[in-house]
Amino acid sequence: MKTYCGLEYSSKIKTTIINTINEAKENIFSNYFFIVDDPLFFEEAFFKYTDTLFNIQIINYQDLIKQLINNYQLHKYEKLTKLDKILITKKLIESSDNIFNNNNKMDLIYELINIFDLFYLEDITTSSLDNLSSLSKQKLATILTLYNTLIKNIPQNKCYQYEELLLDKIDSSLQNNHYIFITEEIFHKRPYDLIKQISKHSDVMILMNCNDEDRNFNIPFKQYHNNDYYTKNDSPYLNHLNTYLFSLKSPKYSQPSPLYSLIQTTPKAQIESVVLNIYQNIIEKNMHYHDFAIYYPNQEYLDLLTDTLNNFNIPHNIKKTLIFKELDACILLLKYYLTHNKDDLLNLLDTKIINGYTDYNYIDLIKKSYLETNHLEDPFESKYNFLDCHTLSDYCNLMISFIKNETSFSENQTTLINFFTNLLNEQSFTLNEFYNLVNNLKPTLTEDKQIYNDHVYLLNYNQCYSGILDCSYVYLVGVNETIVPSQIKDTGILLDNDYQTLNLPDLNYQIGLEQNNIIKILNSNTNFLAICFSNATIDGQPLLKSSLYEQLKQMFNFTKIDISKDYLHHSLKNKLYLQLGRDDTTKHLNNMIDYYKQSNNQPTSLTNQANTSHLSSSKIETYNSCPYKYFVQYDLKLYPFKQPTLQTNEIGSIVHYVLEKTKILFQNNQSSNDIDYNQLQSLINKYVDEYINDNDLLDKLEHNANKFIIKMIKLDLVNTIIVLINQMKVSDFKIVGSEVKICQQYPNFKLDGVVDRIDQYDKYLKIIDYKSSDKNLDISLAIQGFNIQMLLYLDSLTKQKKLEKGALLYFNTKKRILSSSKSIIEEESDENFFKLYKMNGYVNEEIIEEIDNNIDKESNIIKAKFVKKYDSYKGNILSSFSFERLLAYVNKHIQDLYQELISGNISISPKGSDETTIHTKVNPCNYCNYKSLCNFDIFYNEYTLVDTNNLEYLIKEENENAD
Repeated sequence: MKTYCGLEYSSKIKTTIINTINEAKENIFSNYFFIVDDPLFFEEAFFKYTDTLFNIQIINYQDLIKQLINNYQLHKYEKLTKLDKILITKKLIESSDNIFNNNNKMDLIYELINIFDLFYLEDITTSSLDNLSSLSKQKLATILTLYNTLIKNIPQNKCYQYEELLLDKIDSSLQNNHYIFITEEIFHKRPYDLIKQISKHSDVMILMNCNDEDRNFNIPFKQYHNNDYYTKNDSPYLNHLNTYLFSLKSPKYSQPSPLYSLIQTTPKAQIESVVLNIYQNIIEKNMHYHDFAIYYPNQEYLDLLTDTLNNFNIPHNIKKTLIFKELDACILLLKYYLTHNKDDLLNLLDTKIINGYTDYNYIDLIKKSYLETNHLEDPFESKYNFLDCHTLSDYCNLMISFIKNETSFSENQTTLINFFTNLLNEQSFTLNEFYNLVNNLKPTLTEDKQIYNDHVYLLNYNQCYSGILDCSYVYLVGVNETIVPSQIKDTGILLDNDYQTLNLPDLNYQIGLEQNNIIKILNSNTNFLAICFSNATIDGQPLLKSSLYEQLKQMFNFTKIDISKDYLHHSLKNKLYLQLGRDDTTKHLNNMIDYYKQSNNQPTSLTNQANTSHLSSSKIETYNSCPYKYFVQYDLKLYPFKQPTLQTNEIGSIVHYVLEKTKILFQNNQSSNDIDYNQLQSLINKYVDEYINDNDLLDKLEHNANKFIIKMIKLDLVNTIIVLINQMKVSDFKIVGSEVKICQQYPNFKLDGVVDRIDQYDKYLKIIDYKSSDKNLDISLAIQGFNIQMLLYLDSLTKQKKLEKGALLYFNTKKRILSSSKSIIEEESDENFFKLYKMNGYVNEEIIEEIDNNIDKESNIIKAKFVKKYDSYKGNILSSFSFERLLAYVNKHIQDLYQELISGNISISPKGSDETTIHTKVNPCNYCNYKSLCNFDIFYNEYTLVDTNNLEYLIKEENENAD
């Protein structure tokens, strides 16, 4: 047995291929076997030097084992399948009291099986555990006991793997065979012992990518390294690379290198630039597709590569994994009956392969109904009872019945039925364990795609074949820290110290394998090798440059690929159009862009405005904040889906109803004399429940969030009513109306609305708006049409009743939390509690003491306090003149808005401000339901800026003649 060492991986293989072809021609009665990981790539490499493989076979290690099994007539033996190992291990764990018999045992079993496979490959049955901690000793002893018990419980005519059967069978019948091994699958004790046995009768050569140094990349091959053949490359560049890479020294190579760098913003942009660079080279240099190879690190990068290459119509060697809807439906069914989450049931129906649920419009109606009501009927409830299932066969038969009876017929049904049929077994399982098993063993579907002879090679970092395939241009993508090289974690059942104790491959071994593959790739090309990486993820998270790139940059001079010179290829329309290019074949898109530019993303004004004879304050405020939002909401009448959770208006209706029913408790300053506070919570509960029953809201209480909201409403209302009672005790006002409809006639329209509460004292009216959140009146913004509802209502009522404007106030019903500096044993003052419920809004300076009879220095009811220096009250206070003056400005603004409205202006011009605080108050976009319709474009649309100056001076008496 000979070993062929050295770090020139690709050149060693090429030399071996040529020598084997020549030798095979001279010895036509001998058989030559190339044992490799990916035979198809090696076949392509062979056909670069010969037209036929007469007595040469290119197979993988498992195919070799099958040939040996056939040669020695060992057909009666079957090796354990993964399912066999799972079932035996599960039974062993459940039949004994050990640390792995817990609720997560299925996840542990899969990891244990990987450990058992490693034990078998390294022929481990016992180990010295004396130097370990008691916990590690118990863990390893349990794992070794389980493994040895599993081996003893292997059924007759089965084996763990075939090496144990073959070792004693190898004989001179193989003497005419020549074996060349180019695979790391053999570097374990049992496979290597088998190969040594074969070498006693046959010619055996093993290719290893290693040398005699102490760097990590040699660790996987140390014990197999015999130095029978050793190569060194004549290339100064490769000698420098192989001497210093992954070492502590990084001296600079003075000559030009084949290394290039491609740096992009995100992985998607990185892949697009790589493909554009390939496309550019093919056109400019008349290259072939097979001249290019791209190494990818994971599935995310592979998906980006295949999607981008497909957009370019560039052929590649990857067959895409297809969506297996029938399997998805089975998994969603299991998940639904496991979690009882209706979202999983909706997703199951949305697969559109369930009989009766294949129509897109019908599914959309079901989704809409579910979003609005949180109710979704289960069509399988009476058909499939998982509670009656106790064995693996019970679950499998139920799933087979579901597939046959509920899913639309397709050829995939047969694949899925065979999958569940193969799982049939009388071993006991829970639903959770069965769901876990199906997820772990589930089959995949691959597209039936013809691989063209001329194609770009997409290779993972373990498939280091670009050199033997003679690729002139090689790209390494994803070279960011923790991606390439990958982050290897010590997080399994066995920790690194455990692997070392058992003489199994540890973290250094895993790091060595990865470094070895990188050296293979970097040795594969001396013409063009691009290191590609990104600065951030698509969501803006930073990505670091890889330590591999940083070391290579210290060792060699890089040539930077100029991504600004990328072709504007029509397949990447986003990039094409962003760089002011245009695909002339896409006429509809081009027409839309032309119109978009001409209109500056603004809709055409309406020629016929909808009915505007009746308006509400909310409609006026909406139009004031954004004309386009008004158009969509009130003219087109497009409303968002109702949500299953109680909305703000629904919560407000419940609160208003209870306060209306209980107003007798705080009607005036005499109402509270006979109140039984102990019964207050019961009274509130009664009225809340009454409202829910009368307004068909019981279904909403199936939603847990709504149950919590109702519970909090009931608790908050106790505090609310107590505060309202306290406020009315010290007030001369009394309630004269609640939920009062108002209607005010303007020259061209009527203003309708409802006032929550009206209080009166003498000739003064006070109106109160109950809110479930904090709200206030900003006079400067009210003059410009913001939050004017209460002003308009007060104006309308006082004109109708010929009374004076007393106050407009907002009462926040939300529960307050009292912050206190007192210790837990000290009693807190009631006054501090009531201050938390102080109302926002404005009051007439003439009735401050009538609203709060107990006012001394500062009111606990309104925002007003006595300032001795000025001998007057200061705060949110207006004179009668200022009230009238403010309303004059508001009414003028409304008339101007109305003229805009009837003129048909529906422009995308929401209000905004350059000052962040003001912008937050006036801009409607953050919580707008119609953002996806207007597509506010910062290049074409602008905010209508509000005046940020303090405009309160306009309503002062000294400015009576101001414009």
